[in-house]
Amino acid sequence: MEKKKICLFSKSNDDERFLFQEILGERYDIAFLDWETLRGGELITRIDPKSERVFLERDEMWRLSDFDVLHVLSMGKFEKKERDVALFFNTLEQMTSKRIKPPFMINPPRVMMKNLNKSYLVELQENSISTIPTVELKVYTPREEIIKRVQEKSKGSLEDVVLKPKIFGERANSVIRLNETDDSNLEGYFLENKSRGVLAQAFIPDVELYHERSLVYVSRKFSHAALRYRGEGWLPPTGTLGRLPEKIKPSKQELKVCEKILDFKGKNYAPITRFDVIGRRDFPMISEVEEINPSIYLSRLPDSDLIKFFELYQKGIEEYFSGKFTA
Repeated sequence: MEKKKICLFSKSNDDERFLFQEILGERYDIAFLDWETLRGGELITRIDPKSERVFLERDEMWRLSDFDVLHVLSMGKFEKKERDVALFFNTLEQMTSKRIKPPFMINPPRVMMKNLNKSYLVELQENSISTIPTVELKVYTPREEIIKRVQEKSKGSLEDVVLKPKIFGERANSVIRLNETDDSNLEGYFLENKSRGVLAQAFIPDVELYHERSLVYVSRKFSHAALRYRGEGWLPPTGTLGRLPEKIKPSKQELKVCEKILDFKGKNYAPITRFDVIGRRDFPMISEVEEINPSIYLSRLPDSDLIKFFELYQKGIEEYFSGKFTA
């Protein structure tokens, strides 16, 4: 029987790609594609030469529609590449044309765009899920009004407010603190992000004490968790600053808040979802739910955890093939 073909869009992370190839390669034909190399139409014009599968030899040219499954696993940094991201999503959207037989697409464009729009935190907050107190600001808002609106969402004292773009506002991209911004720069910040919108969040000072924790779920099941250390200043790490993440055992409260979100989403979940939490371990707050760009720290896991991770991932893939999953 011919193997199912899976194309994984990912960053050029050789360690992670090797693990996918090594563990799943016997059952599926795995191809890797850096999303930045995709330009125009649905032709793949540059294939990762390190892919070992014969059907993806370096000199061949394949269409995305030749694959059974496309999975956008990770995309790297978006800053100053927003136009490329839009073109990439547009290319994938074209795959749904009746003129092309599309493969099954894990994380279709509408799901990815929703995940890039961080106002989902407001939606979670409104549904009694513990998140960083967050307010959506659609137009320029004076400093006093920002503080007042965020304070209304905060149960305790408010030390400061963090502002970030509503769209693409992740990994410290264009994130500022209100106390460190004068009125002139504040007005300029809203003008700069006019097309994207702005989110205002309570600054949580104990991120310095408890750091940021990441919990990885695969096919709705918990896989592993990592403690992410702070980088320089008050911002959480981006993966290159500070110490490397280390594996930790999550608290019951951390697991509970993540699973509450999965229940809230119902069947609309990604096969790999990373939940970032901050605050006390007995009172965690969601800072991000990452479905299309999650660093999952596979190279940091012992063999037993790797096996568990890939067993869960393979189960998710089989659900897609059997039609049990609806994105």
